[in-house]
Amino acid sequence: MRSRSLNEATRPGRLHRVLALLWLALVLLLGLQQLSFWRAMRIDTDIMALLPGATDDALAAAAQRNMAAGTSRQVVVLLGNSSWANLQEAATAFAAALDAPSSPLRAAGTDTDALATATSELAPYRRALLTPAQRAWLDSASEQELADVALARLYGPAPAGGLLRWQDDPLGLWPAWWQDRIGSGLYARDGWTALDQAPLHWIVLRFETRAGAFQLDGKRPLADALDAAVNLAASRIGDAAALRVLRGGVPLHAEAAAARASYEVGSIGLGSLLAVMLMVWLVFRSLRPLLLLCLSLLIGCAAGLALTALVFGRVHMLALVFGASLVGVAVDYGLHYFAHRQGDPQRPPAQLLRRLRA
Repeated sequence: MRSRSLNEATRPGRLHRVLALLWLALVLLLGLQQLSFWRAMRIDTDIMALLPGATDDALAAAAQRNMAAGTSRQVVVLLGNSSWANLQEAATAFAAALDAPSSPLRAAGTDTDALATATSELAPYRRALLTPAQRAWLDSASEQELADVALARLYGPAPAGGLLRWQDDPLGLWPAWWQDRIGSGLYARDGWTALDQAPLHWIVLRFETRAGAFQLDGKRPLADALDAAVNLAASRIGDAAALRVLRGGVPLHAEAAAARASYEVGSIGLGSLLAVMLMVWLVFRSLRPLLLLCLSLLIGCAAGLALTALVFGRVHMLALVFGASLVGVAVDYGLHYFAHRQGDPQRPPAQLLRRLRA
């Protein structure tokens, strides 16, 4: 009879030890999975990946990708200098530095190439492409005035206007229409897209990002690459102050905003964590509750990461942030446990857990 009562008394203890060993094995497996996960870095930081993009229509998907690439990947840089020769040398060094394989940017098609393509595509319809001023002038000009303009262009230094032969466009309507469309004074010079604004000459360079523009990793590879290219270009002409640089594009604004947001989130998160740790230590006067609470939070986040990676293959940065916030709510149960244990230290842990669940 006595041995039977001893067996019944020791049975819950054995069960608890078995459960504890199973939990320890699960935590160790989870730790091994996390080592593999973070080595492969299956964290997606592109905010565009959160947008609904899955579609069964291949043409619609291709159009969406092309639109996103055209609007969110381009960076435009203007280099200016009073000397055209120095400006060409600086632009050559600048473009070569950014078009390197290790650079986060690559050269896009030049504006001159784009203009040539558009000109060839619209050339068959050029007789119907007139500005309002051109239409009004053709309606009001006499035959003699039209002849004088045509002869002036024929004997001028550039009778073709750079686009068509004189006999195809004797009045120069086609280049004037394009100039009205561009409206910025851009022109081709020595293979560059140039812009003159006294006393400086400008060269327009276009690049596109190799990766997505909306990254939330807090780094600034685009700004760092542009700064390095500017320093290299300035060293080629020997006068950094004489080289003017203007740059713009969605990727630069997105990168700066993401880096600022990452810094603010990190600062606020670190401050909150330190404040909570200090409050827990002041309440319990021991590091043991603090370490156990942090361990529970770490295990919860790791389990959520493992399950998400198992289902979706990757984990987005925003999902990690919001998931960690949700897991943090579970810390309240640990705080309740240690608070009740501090108020009733003689009660066994199993009874205390049953009381909290009741």
